[in-house]
Amino acid sequence: SRWTAHYAGLVSQNYSGVLSYIGQRATSARSQLPKQVLFAITTNNGQDYMVNTPSTTISGSGWIDVKEILLTGIETPLAPSWRNATNWQATVPLILGTNRLEFLAYGFRGQLVASNAVTVTSTAVGGGSDTDGDGLPDVWELSHALDAQRPDASEDPDGDGVTNAQEFLAGTDPRDARSQLRLLAAPASAGGVTLHFTAVAGRSYSVQQRAEVDNGPWQTVASFPAEAKDRLIEWTDSALPAQQFYRLVAPLVP
Repeated sequence: SRWTAHYAGLVSQNYSGVLSYIGQRATSARSQLPKQVLFAITTNNGQDYMVNTPSTTISGSGWIDVKEILLTGIETPLAPSWRNATNWQATVPLILGTNRLEFLAYGFRGQLVASNAVTVTSTAVGGGSDTDGDGLPDVWELSHALDAQRPDASEDPDGDGVTNAQEFLAGTDPRDARSQLRLLAAPASAGGVTLHFTAVAGRSYSVQQRAEVDNGPWQTVASFPAEAKDRLIEWTDSALPAQQFYRLVAPLVP
């Protein structure tokens, strides 16, 4: 109104109608914008979930104030496809186990508009970039202070007798000798033996047995599919002979 009054004074005319027209056009333009929505993940209603693939497609919502979407830990912005003015999709890589995916929405001035996160657990081996081609995802190697530029899958930095590749499959820490795939046993109250172990998210397991410690084939007696959370598993073998040896393997034996 300041400038309409200023120019009206210069030419001795009443510009109140012009100001009213501008206001009407502004209201009309704003009414055509999509309804404001929150930046959110809509896949699985925003709840954590599990897949058996090395990647997943995340769907979400966002308003017109979102210029680009980034994933925490990755400098390059994602290339989401906008299905309409307020709904987007993006495919992201996963590695075996839990993947915490935090999406960052940035505005047209480079400011952080909003963020949203979801945890996706993958049971698939082979996901994620692997610069040195040793079968270990770069993100896993870097998170455990390993060298993603040099093949080191067969090395054993914590000296526990288990290679980096085996630690990756088991979900244990290659830098901590106390972090092990371990099967414990105790007498069952009704006879037999109860075996228990900690199962890591995204990993599957089989319990095998044989009569002699160093002779004969291993027989699978129980299998446990992967789940989305770490958990304690107990299994009782009530038909226990005089002597039996057990081992725990991951992933499970088909």
